[in-house]
Amino acid sequence: MTRRDLEHLAIQAHARGDSWHAFWREHGGDVVQAVQGDRLPLMRRLMSWKSGQQRPYLPWVGLPNVLAKDFVVPELLQDDASPENLAQAVWELLLDDSRTQHIKTRFADMHRTLQCNTPARAAQAILQVLHA
Repeated sequence: MTRRDLEHLAIQAHARGDSWHAFWREHGGDVVQAVQGDRLPLMRRLMSWKSGQQRPYLPWVGLPNVLAKDFVVPELLQDDASPENLAQAVWELLLDDSRTQHIKTRFADMHRTLQCNTPARAAQAILQVLHA
């Protein structure tokens, strides 16, 4: 099942007044498979994390948000990382194409920013060691 198929099913379920609980029970496995195939950024980055910190040094915990210096994807931490909240985040994403596109754009921007010519840099480092 593709992401588009799931979006169509989500819209139909929403129009019928189905709850996201019912949708998740019925299609949760399909969502995971579609996300793995589509590499949907938000779903890859939904996370659960426990920390002993009382006050974090940054307002973000997830690496995508730290790199973006913004809340690009939701951070569901500790007790907030419940199955219900994860399902709600999936449900909202399936119904909001503009948010999905915004996330994809931000991830593409971060990818371009972090990109470097690793093979050339590795070759240069090896040559420096050889010529030292």
